[in-house]
Formats: sequence, C-alpha cells, structure tokens
Amino acid sequence: MKKTDRKRLIANLFKARFPFLYLSTWEEDRALSLIHSIASDRELIKTQRKVITWKVTKGFSGEEETQKADTKSALKALEYIENYSEPAIFVLQDFHIYFGDEGRLPDYQIIRKLRDICSSLKQSPNPKNVVFLSPVLRLPLDLEKDITIVDFDLPTFKEIKQSLDEMIEVNKTSGRIEINLNDDEKEKLVKAALGLTLSEAENAFARAMVEDGKLSIDDVDVILEEKEQIIKKTGILEFVNSNLDMKDVGGLENLKRWLRKRNKSWMESAQLYGLPSPKGVLITGVPGCGKSLISKSISEMWQLPLLRLDIGKIYSGIVGSSEENMRKAIKTAEATAPCILWIDEV
Repeated sequence: MKKTDRKRLIANLFKARFPFLYLSTWEEDRALSLIHSIASDRELIKTQRKVITWKVTKGFSGEEETQKADTKSALKALEYIENYSEPAIFVLQDFHIYFGDEGRLPDYQIIRKLRDICSSLKQSPNPKNVVFLSPVLRLPLDLEKDITIVDFDLPTFKEIKQSLDEMIEVNKTSGRIEINLNDDEKEKLVKAALGLTLSEAENAFARAMVEDGKLSIDDVDVILEEKEQIIKKTGILEFVNSNLDMKDVGGLENLKRWLRKRNKSWMESAQLYGLPSPKGVLITGVPGCGKSLISKSISEMWQLPLLRLDIGKIYSGIVGSSEENMRKAIKTAEATAPCILWIDEV
C-alpha cells in the first residue's frame, strides 16, 4: 500500500468513528508523525483532533492538563479516555503487554474496560479514537471484533530516497563528506536499503559516510552488511554472500541466456520502456546438477541481495510461531525488493 493510500485509509477510519485501531510497527516516530499529520489535516479528517500519547513510564502526554493527572496506570488511562470531552486521538504505546501471550496472562480487567468504553467512543459528541502502537501484534479473543488492524509497511523507495537526499544536502553544506553519486548510483544505494526501517536506513547511510569520508556506489556493500543483521533476526531468512560467477556454472545455457536478457529489468529506467521485471524461476533436478550454484550466481550477475528461505526450518519446529515468522519473512523480502528470494527445497 502506498503511503498516501495508507494515510487516507487511517483518516477515513478516524472519520468513521472506528474506536480502536492497531498499528504494528517498530517505527514509533514515523507512525506518530503520520498520525499527527492526519489529525491536523482538516481536508482529510474534517474535525481536527489533539494527539495524546500514553506510555507506561510517563502516563499521558500531549497537552498541559494530562501532565497533571496520574495516568501511568492503564486502568486510569482508560478512565481518562472515557471522560475526555474534546476531539482527540489517543495513542497507547506498547499496550499489548496487557493482552497476554509469551508467558504473560491477559489482564481481564483492562480488556473488560476496553469493551466498556467501546460504545462510548462511538457515541461521544466529539470524535475520539484509540490507536494501539506496538512492535508486535497481540490481540485477545475478546477484542478481535472491536479492534481494526492497519498495516504499517516498511518505508518505500520514495521515503528512503527523500531521507538520503536530505542527508546528502546536509553533508554537502558542511563540506565534511565527499558525495560521488550519479542518479543511477543513488537509485542502487536506495534500493539496497529497502527492507530496513527509516532509522536503520539512515544509520546505514551514516555509517557508509563516516567509514571513508565519502558516499559512493562502493558503499552498497556497507548498506547490505547492515541489512544482513536485520534479516538474520527473522530466524527463517538467511542473507547469502556469494562471489560465484556465472562462468562457474556448467551447462544450463538456456537459463543463463534468459538471465542475461533480463538483467537490470527491475530498474526505474526499464519501467519507462515498459519492460516487465522477472517474477521467478522454478529449477528442478537431481542433487548436484547446479540448482543452488546458479541461485548464488544470479545474485552476483544481477548485483542484487540473495535471501535464502529455508522451508525445512518452517516445518521442523525449530522456529516458534511459524505462521507469524513466515509472514514477517515474506514481508521483509517484499520490502527488500528488488532482491532474489531463494526458496530452498520447496
């Protein structure tokens, strides 16, 4: 989903008086920035609203009177929301801890209170919405019908490029970093960072700049090293480094010819000519015929990251919550595109 589509979707849910929204993301600042921009946009939301955030360490913050009230207790925070009389969006950060899972029992008093205030949020004279903002998705069965889940995807190519442009502009002005990138090279650098959060991408660009005092196409490897750390944490995806060349693969000439023809067809410049990017290849054969070898060679030929998805791990029971981890792995692979997803032993 594009950023504009996501922004309009959330705005429409606010306007339609949806009481509870759930955004699952590690990027709190980016999500809060989006919510603030919606809340202040009269064209999008019609009735402008205050954004009031809650953390278990601070209680509510966002306006003067909330600082005075003791709302660190989750129950008192919900009572405060229920009694609040002005248009507002309440963002509850890490509220999933009251919903149970991972060895914790759900707090039934909190869950019951949420169900109690659901109707009052819908019928309030002034619009009020509650947004649960959390890095993980946890929903108690009792609240499944009341909470609307909104996907908050990783940053797009356009968002990462904007961030890189801002960093380049700042460092050009200071004169401390040498920038040596043309438009095509900048595109490759940005695409190498796809699949990272905005903060992770900025950290990767910053590391690339400080390592040798310049930013060039050679820093793609630095970006990919940062990405490798993130991908390892999925538990299922594996970032494969390969120096193999297509010359190392014997035979398979038809496949090699097909791969050479479609090289760089995922670039923006190729889209202008209407060239479709390749979708996938199914390679089958006896052990030792070069299936894995050519998968690694494609990565070197196309200069794209190679992600290995081990189907065996999914069914072996080694990785817990297989379905959720599988979804995360696929989502990361999609966000990392263009990349090569090597599904081994499919």
